[in-house]
Amino acid sequence: MDLYYKDAVSRNKLQNTRFLQKALDSMMDWVRVIDMSGSTVYMNKAMKRYLQHNACDAEFHEALRQAHLRAAAGQSGGAPGLAGAGGQEFYQEIKAGSRVLEVISSPQAGAAGETEFIVEVFRDVTRLKNFQKTITEQNGKFESDLDMAKMLQRKLLPSASPNPGIEFSYLYEPCTMLGGDFVDIYNIGSDHLGVYIADVSGHGVSAAILTVFLRSTISKRMTSPAEALNTLYWEYNKNYFESEAYITVFYAIYDLKNGVLTYSNAGHNATPILYNRQNKDSQAYLKMPGLPISNWMDEVEYTERSVPVSAGDVLFLYTDGLSEIKNGNKDMFGQANVNLALQRCPDCNHMASLDYILKSAYSYADITDKSEQMDDITLSLVELLK
Repeated sequence: MDLYYKDAVSRNKLQNTRFLQKALDSMMDWVRVIDMSGSTVYMNKAMKRYLQHNACDAEFHEALRQAHLRAAAGQSGGAPGLAGAGGQEFYQEIKAGSRVLEVISSPQAGAAGETEFIVEVFRDVTRLKNFQKTITEQNGKFESDLDMAKMLQRKLLPSASPNPGIEFSYLYEPCTMLGGDFVDIYNIGSDHLGVYIADVSGHGVSAAILTVFLRSTISKRMTSPAEALNTLYWEYNKNYFESEAYITVFYAIYDLKNGVLTYSNAGHNATPILYNRQNKDSQAYLKMPGLPISNWMDEVEYTERSVPVSAGDVLFLYTDGLSEIKNGNKDMFGQANVNLALQRCPDCNHMASLDYILKSAYSYADITDKSEQMDDITLSLVELLK
């Protein structure tokens, strides 16, 4: 029985060995077993085939030798900093000419617990590395292009008030490199001045393109904001933008000669506020219904309202990135806090006031870095000086 049992065990071991060898020979990866002196005990067919056809590739053979030295040093603890030193499996890469090979070395201990052999699996990752390099280069070019687009987009924003009778300031904080908010101000003839604030759906390149469309298309001749928005809607639908895309716009036109502010709204839900510098507690909310600039309907008809303005009157414009910023409980900053921040902001200058309002929202949402901002935020103050 004992002899029969031993024969059966031997046959099983032989079968297992043949099965293992067949499995290793079917692999595309190279496999070799080396002892601690560097002698090759075994290598699978894929590796044999390559070495037979590249016997004169001295650079490659030297790379294999160096891989073994690093593996052996790692197993004996002789190479400081090698991951897995002291009998642990570890990873390395070797280069031979234009080839890059990923090598995983696994120690095999004998009865005494000492490493006797190292099993190495080689995988050719040259194509993967080249692909990663290409992706890195393309990302670098893309980031460079985005930097250029960011610079160009900011150059489209107004640099100062175009009229000495109007003080104009804005604060523009996109949540990504390219924003979907936009603000603009310009003279319309000699007696009128147009100003608008807009919020484009989405972020990034597509949103930036829509802001360029808006700036280049909105009429700078019409003295009726409603008529200008009607024309803008019609022009938008001529260009076949995606149905998911849209633009919200609040558009106001100052009649400087007669002291009148006329305004219209295309779906901009951040309600502008009109107040006087001497009495910030008395605020007028310029609410007006209107559909966003989109292709949701074939025809729309925007309407407008007018209010008298005098010296010291200030128009506060903003996007919903301010009012909809959320704290840890998911509560929005909201209109009430916007009003409160506006009342409490310092009167020293417009930029200080805008900075105070933004910091109030950041404090509410516990934001310490602008990178934590989830939506574009644009704020603007327009003051009638005379």
